[in-house]
Amino acid sequence: EAAADGTLPGELSIDHVWITAEGRAILLDEPWADVRAPAEPVAVSDLAGQQRFLAAVAAVVEPTSVPLHARHVLDNIKQHRFEKLSFLTGTLRGLLDKPADVSRSIRAAAILMLPAYSWIAVFVGFNFQPDPVSWRAALGGILVTPLVLVLGAFALTQLVEIPLRRVVGSAFFRLAVVSLNGEPASKPRLLLRWVITFVPLAVAAALALSALSDRADFVAVHILTGVWILAACYVVVDPQRGLHDRLASTWVVRR
Repeated sequence: EAAADGTLPGELSIDHVWITAEGRAILLDEPWADVRAPAEPVAVSDLAGQQRFLAAVAAVVEPTSVPLHARHVLDNIKQHRFEKLSFLTGTLRGLLDKPADVSRSIRAAAILMLPAYSWIAVFVGFNFQPDPVSWRAALGGILVTPLVLVLGAFALTQLVEIPLRRVVGSAFFRLAVVSLNGEPASKPRLLLRWVITFVPLAVAAALALSALSDRADFVAVHILTGVWILAACYVVVDPQRGLHDRLASTWVVRR
């Protein structure tokens, strides 16, 4: 708009760009004064200068915060692949209606449903029938057995999808797992993330379905599932990087 109405300054730097709390970028008339090392200004009177300035802005964008649907636009800006600002403006406006951030509610829904049910199932199974040895034939077994089957199918599906570099639960909520450079995470990294996520839960499920003989076995199951749930709850604090993502060096972004 500034280029169209003739109000574009002769020189710009990244110090002219102010990012609001809502994530919108505003072009300031003067560079922000409170900076330790002022950025080098770029003459923007012609297209080449405008491309250099926008490429400098794109270069400081954190790769792990970019939604997958916006990566090609960011790459085009970095490589000066636009011939008119009006073309770029139209492309960017087309991205405004697409979700850009990973909300806490979406991330929590994607990860908390199954572990919460597993803890409830084991709790009910132990506390609402008197004989721990026969619990698999009582209410607890009725709840836990289908749960283990669902978890097993879910885990197996994710394992099979690793060669496709997709995660079934995240795909349902339009999320993607990326590495440090913002690209989809590699297969070995996705496999590591899968192991961190499902092996503790598999141990808890194996204990829950075994011939439990005393309260200590149930306590062990409660501890395992409880720790798993606490780790899952961490996504509410940091939706982009749950504990399993930190251990696997991955990030979650919008697809």
